Amino acid sequence: MYFALEDQTAGPESSEKPRTESGCVTAAVTFERGLITRVARGVIHGDLEDIVNRFPIEAHPKEDKQSSRCCRHKDRAITKYRLMAIMGHRLEDETDEAKPLAAYAHEALAREKPTVQPGMTVLGESCRNCTPAAYFVTNACQGCVARPCMSTCPKKAISRVDGQAKIDPDLCVRCGACQKVCPYHAIVKLAVPCEEACPVGAIAKGPSGHAEIDWEKCIHCGQCQLHCPFSSVLDPLQVVDVLKAMKGGKRVVAMIAPAILANFPGSVEQFYNALKALGFWDVIDVSLAADRCSGIECEEFVERVVEHHEPLMTTSCCPAYYQAVKLHAPGMYRYVSGTPSPMQFCGDMVKHANPELLTCFVGPCTAKRAEGLRRKDTIDFVVTANEMKCMLDAAEIDVAKQPTAWTGSVLFPQIATLQGTNFALGKGVAAAVVAALPAVLRDAHAHPRQSLEEHVADAAAQATTGVAPATATAAAAAAAPVELPAAPAKGQALEPCPVRPFYISPLDKKAILQLKAYQRDPTKAPGNLLEAMCCDGGCIAGPGSIVTKAVGMAKLKKIADARANMLTRDLEDILVGDPESVRKSVHKRFHEVPEVIPATPVPAQTPVTQMLIDSGLMDKHGRPLD
Repeated sequence: MYFALEDQTAGPESSEKPRTESGCVTAAVTFERGLITRVARGVIHGDLEDIVNRFPIEAHPKEDKQSSRCCRHKDRAITKYRLMAIMGHRLEDETDEAKPLAAYAHEALAREKPTVQPGMTVLGESCRNCTPAAYFVTNACQGCVARPCMSTCPKKAISRVDGQAKIDPDLCVRCGACQKVCPYHAIVKLAVPCEEACPVGAIAKGPSGHAEIDWEKCIHCGQCQLHCPFSSVLDPLQVVDVLKAMKGGKRVVAMIAPAILANFPGSVEQFYNALKALGFWDVIDVSLAADRCSGIECEEFVERVVEHHEPLMTTSCCPAYYQAVKLHAPGMYRYVSGTPSPMQFCGDMVKHANPELLTCFVGPCTAKRAEGLRRKDTIDFVVTANEMKCMLDAAEIDVAKQPTAWTGSVLFPQIATLQGTNFALGKGVAAAVVAALPAVLRDAHAHPRQSLEEHVADAAAQATTGVAPATATAAAAAAAPVELPAAPAKGQALEPCPVRPFYISPLDKKAILQLKAYQRDPTKAPGNLLEAMCCDGGCIAGPGSIVTKAVGMAKLKKIADARANMLTRDLEDILVGDPESVRKSVHKRFHEVPEVIPATPVPAQTPVTQMLIDSGLMDKHGRPLD
């Protein structure tokens, strides 16, 4: 019996259903949502410690004869572990199997901060110990005379036995060549779903036979969690932490990723009102931060690629991509933009306005939770669309029945642009950078820059002597960047455009090989601005979404187009004359530096980079130091 007391699905407008990557409804995730909703309701009503011990029994009563395991007692034990993760605990930290759920609930309600890294956790009792990946021949084999499978196999691993093909598992290297040429489709691949989905080989069977995550490789993309048919990969949630903070009177600001706007029924204004009804002190559209991110990333591109001829620059807003570069293609790290992600920008905006406020990022991405845990200075909580729906259901708040009028954000009442909203879609980030280019060039021509070289040299000298130099240093004067292209008139395109975008999405095994190829020779890249997104189609397809990619893209495009029609200003107007000069912080990194630097020759550096190296802000490879 599935614990489906909270299995409420919406109508066809948003297709609000727990899903796999293909979009089909799964009973396992429906069950999980029921558990999340019950935990959230217990926090809201203040009786979680009193009732949580009964949840496994209510989920699997003795009258239920349809156990998904050997018996209902194992079902109950597995459900207990699921509830532990929902309340924010890592299963690997368990020290006493007899410890009741009420004790874990007490700890969750008493802790000051969410569970620290590493985040994801594997429920070994639920893991099916899947058969290792292999190819095998089915009874559909006709024993044909041509035998293309045998002639194609590079390892001669296929023989003919009793009139049918047979694969020798000791010789097979699982290249799949035989499967491709079989005219009867008689050869099938038996895959381990989590291992197959992981783009970096970070999950595999451990000594116990259960899946284990290698944290030296993991990029927190959530693909193993999304693809596991038994929901054995869990993420310690922060639902209890968020609700507890709001119930305790703390002012929590909901920062809504643009992808989330398409995940709920009704209008954007109704969704914002629903969050206010839930208890959030303010609601901010992260698209606003994406607008600012576009301008800073564009200016960084102009300085690094246009002025100083670096071969390329890559975007930095996808944390799974950033981790993939850091761990698996470190030679590409120097080309990653130093611009922080819109989530980090938004958190910084809130904390700058009032350091006492708590920030809760709401997005479709499990990697953002890992990024938030690394950025405790600006991000307090991270929840997904799926978890937010459970919280709203627990409070019995129907988004579609909320008022359609929105009074605006307390902190930032502005409306984001089309470009900022489209950050959640594939090719949206690169398009925003291109859209920002005229404004960046116009501002650069109108306000001759104190060069980054001067700024770094002045800062270094002031740190050493305590006296700020009044003029440019000799090292700064030696830098000779190229002349910037002329800025076009407002509304006119820049011809020729110096930005040549190219894209990686999804971030799969093939994409990792592409990154390693660009690492060896970045001049072989087909463009000079790489937009990299882990999820196919952009953030709208994140594993924490509750709508299919097609539904989400269609709705978000409508929202973005409506904003374009209502605005009297565009991204160019917003960025011109930005009082917080990008040039003084364009190379400041908001990421960690890889612990292991590859043994590659030290490349020749641009004058700007060399200044940063000499001043101690970058290492000898041109990688920033925090």
